Amino acid sequence: MVVISNKRYDEITDAEKATLFKERELHLFLYSDPYIFMDVYGLADPLTFSIPLLVWNSENIDLYFKVKGSSSVADYNFPETQLGKVGDNSKAFLNYTFTRTHPGTLPSPITETINITVKAYTDSSYTNLYGEETLQFTVELFDRSQGTIFDVDDFETDLEGWNNNGYGRFGRSGFTSLVGSYSLYAAIYYNAIPAWWVPDPEVKAGIYI
Repeated sequence: MVVISNKRYDEITDAEKATLFKERELHLFLYSDPYIFMDVYGLADPLTFSIPLLVWNSENIDLYFKVKGSSSVADYNFPETQLGKVGDNSKAFLNYTFTRTHPGTLPSPITETINITVKAYTDSSYTNLYGEETLQFTVELFDRSQGTIFDVDDFETDLEGWNNNGYGRFGRSGFTSLVGSYSLYAAIYYNAIPAWWVPDPEVKAGIYI
């Protein structure tokens, strides 16, 4: 039996694990968001995609995996890829890589659907099919060069109209600036210790712009 989870393994609670792993089964965990967004501006042709999966084989046999994609859009190239063996009661990360012809300049975003079929075999020759499942992904391609710029801030002299709305720390920072000398830093939850600011271990919410 093949079971697909729409969560990563590290996102599954103990209660959910108890429900999932009731018998010897084959589990596939997505390690990629089912919605894929790609800015095509400046990228080489073809565009390259990689879909990571976590396979947990709790069956009592070794299994060999093959992956093949499909789409109604002819611009994709989906190779049939043999990903190798995942042993009895073992888990492994599998990556499936495919390409798409660069769409060129995009005046507006385009949305496409792709399907990734994972097949499990009991032999290294990939002839004895054990089970298969198909995962669906939505791909949105956009071109930032065609977007509308509403505001450009470099924070070199001041906050340029940005305001603090309940942040523990807020202001200009030169720590992580990618262009120029300053960026904007906002942190929601911080614990104050004399002479030091340290992140709250329960809530991580620091943003640099």
